[in-house]
Amino acid sequence: DDSTAASELMEPLPPAKAVVADKGYDSEKVREQIKNKGANAVMPRRSNSVIGNADMDWSLYRHRHLVENAFARLTHFRGLATRYDKLKRNYQSVVAMACGFLWLPM
Repeated sequence: DDSTAASELMEPLPPAKAVVADKGYDSEKVREQIKNKGANAVMPRRSNSVIGNADMDWSLYRHRHLVENAFARLTHFRGLATRYDKLKRNYQSVVAMACGFLWLPM
């Protein structure tokens, strides 16, 4: 369940208008934490939810795939996907270089 780690990961985030996530993060605890930060939770509810998705902003959620596609493309870099670098600064440099390569027009 992804929602157990989500609370810890969201604590250091700066203020935002919306937090976009997938169903894996759908829990009342996470939604309440997002609301307390002054943001709107843009994530579909699980299929067994009685509340439903009437308040869901589907136009904003549709753009989530851009981030997912970027992560998918980053895994094509073998050293990045397997984390060959042991030091954090070296790994961050490899991530920055890989993002630069993805940004270049091909």
